[in-house]
Formats: sequence, C-alpha cells, structure tokens
Amino acid sequence: METFLKSLARFENKYYSIILVVLLALTIFMGVGVTKIKVQSDMSASFPQDLDIFKTGDRVTEKFGGQDAILVLIEIDENYADEISVKDIRDPEVMKFLMNLENSLKVKSDFEVVQSAGTVFNMFGEPRNLDESKGILSQIPEADSFFSRDYTKTMLFIGADLGSGPAKLKSIEKDVLDEVNGAGLPKGLKVTVTGTPSITNLILKLLVSDGAKTLMVSALIIFLLIFVLQRSLAKALIVFLPLLVGVIWTMGTMGWLGIELSMATAGIGTMVLGLGVEYSIFLFTRYHEEKGKNKKSRIDALETSIHAVGSSILGSSTTTIIGFLALTISIMPLMQSLGLSLAIGIFYCLFMTLFLTPPLLVFEEEFMEKRDRKNYERLTKKYGEINKKKEKKNGK
Repeated sequence: METFLKSLARFENKYYSIILVVLLALTIFMGVGVTKIKVQSDMSASFPQDLDIFKTGDRVTEKFGGQDAILVLIEIDENYADEISVKDIRDPEVMKFLMNLENSLKVKSDFEVVQSAGTVFNMFGEPRNLDESKGILSQIPEADSFFSRDYTKTMLFIGADLGSGPAKLKSIEKDVLDEVNGAGLPKGLKVTVTGTPSITNLILKLLVSDGAKTLMVSALIIFLLIFVLQRSLAKALIVFLPLLVGVIWTMGTMGWLGIELSMATAGIGTMVLGLGVEYSIFLFTRYHEEKGKNKKSRIDALETSIHAVGSSILGSSTTTIIGFLALTISIMPLMQSLGLSLAIGIFYCLFMTLFLTPPLLVFEEEFMEKRDRKNYERLTKKYGEINKKKEKKNGK
C-alpha cells in the first residue's frame, strides 16, 4: 500500500494536467447521467412485493379492480359575489354539470367507476328547479354521502387502476381537468381535483425540489465554512471541488444504472456531501503541513500526505462502504437503494480525494509559480527601464 500510494503521488505530480482533463471529461459524462435520473412514482415498489400480504393485495386488485381513487370536489366559491351565482350545491345547474361530467368521464377506458350525485339524475332525469332537485335526492338516502352537511360542497368519485408511471399519472390528472373545464361549470363554483394521481404527482415534485434545495443549501454552507477556515477562495475550491464532483458522479451513476430517486434517496446528494467532506480536508491539511512546518518539497509533501492520509481514509471509507452495502441485503427495497447509493457516494468521495485533490494542489502551485514568475519578470523589466532612463539622464 505504501509503495502504491507513493507511486500514485509521483504519477499525479507528473501528469496532473492529463488527470484533470480525463476527470473533467468523465464528469461531463456523469453529468449527462444526472439528467437521466427518474423518480420512483410507484410507492408500492418501496416495499417487498414477495411477502404474502402484498401478493394477496395484488390478487384482490386483479379480481375486484383497481384501488386508486380520484376525487373531484365542487364547492361554492364564497369570494364570488353575483346574484345569479349558485347558492345551494343541489342547484339544477350543478346537477346538470355533474351529469355531463360523469357521462364524459365514463367513456374513458382508464376509469372503471364514476359516481356522483349526477348518477341519481341520470336515472330520474334532469331536475327543473331546486325544489325538484331536493325532492329527487331525498328519495335516495345514499345520495347524501356526496354532499357536505351544509350543502356547499359535492364530490365526484372516480375509481381506476392507474398504473405507476409518472407520465400516466400526469396524463390522468390532465384528462380529468380537461373534462371538468368542458362540462360547463356554473358561475360561482370552484373545482379541486385530488386523490391518488394528484397526491402522487405532488409527492414526486416535492421529492425533486426538496432534494435539489437541500443539496444547494448544504453545498453553500459547507463551502462557506471551508472558505472561513482556509481564508482563501482557491484553497476552499481545492477542498470543495472533489466533494462536488463526487456528488455529480454519484447521481450520474444512479441515472446511468437506473437507480430511481425515492423517499429514502431524495436527499442522497446532501448525505454524500456531509459524509465525504472530511476526506479532502484531511489530505489538503496534511499536504500544507508538510510544505509549511516540515519545509518539504512538493513531491515529498505529496508522497507523505497521500501515504499517511490515504491509508487512513482508505480504512475509514472501506468500513463505511461495507456498512452501507449491508443495507442492500435488507428485505425493504427502500433500504436497498439507499445503501447502494450511499456506498457509491462514499467510494466516489474517496476516489476524488486520492485522484483529484493532489492534481488540483499541483495545478494551483504551478499556476501561482507561473503568475509570480510573470510578475517578477514584469517588475524586473519595468525596474530595468527605470534604471536605464536614470543612467541616460545622469550621463547627459
């Protein structure tokens, strides 16, 4: 291990520019993989489907139909002030709207059951006035379940087996809203669509947005803390970039391998940032300690720091990776994907610490040396020109 790590240090010192270009190309490739990450829209996939209780549930669904529900809530808008607007949700205009909506939804192949107060009037005929509407509804006691106690709200129920694809869920929700808008909604009413598709779509949006938000916030806070500790933007970037690239590679690998984001892995980027930040800090600090206090050359400082810190973080990260991989033998698919994703993330943080941090250190020193050399040459030239002018002036 000592021989390998010291040889790695010499290789990185000599070919740092090639290593940086190769890692940049691979990072771009992994970045493309990030765009391919899918969100797990089927909540049942988070649970072990081979257990008897889930198998029984599948048989029941297959025998008796889908268990997904779409609820369309129609209510009187209290903020709508108009004398001709609906005052009682049992108004004939509302019942006519429900009849039209129900009939248009029933022709959709995805919907197995469509029920509302309009079902009653599809049997008895359209009511001519509010009193007739109340009279017909009173003959069917079960119809009261479609209304609120104060008769300001009514509900339309749709039962369907919607499947699990996010595109399908969005399409179903859009179809319902289109039919609602095309059924002739009376003035003074507002409609809300809820149920399985709407809730699932909202959960998917929250998973993605919250994951991105927490990743950005944690990355900003970690970078600012490193900047405060190092008191240098360049040094903060050297510590932070390997960590950031490790997160990109982790999420890119998930995209390329088809590991979906779930409720457990939505915050994977933030978790990897928190768990992997220490590796690069250890190596960076040891390198500058060898260069500063011990007055070693760049190659000697690299060899010492990579060997000393590298062997330590190899042992530490390996135990962490094994611990997370142990989650992959869990019976819960949710835990399996979490364990695999975190193991991949820790491995990439270790990899970047050993293969990206040293080339960045060398690149910084080479850049600073070239800049100082140019400044020295510029000042020397300027000083020489001043001396020549003085000599010429004194000679005259």
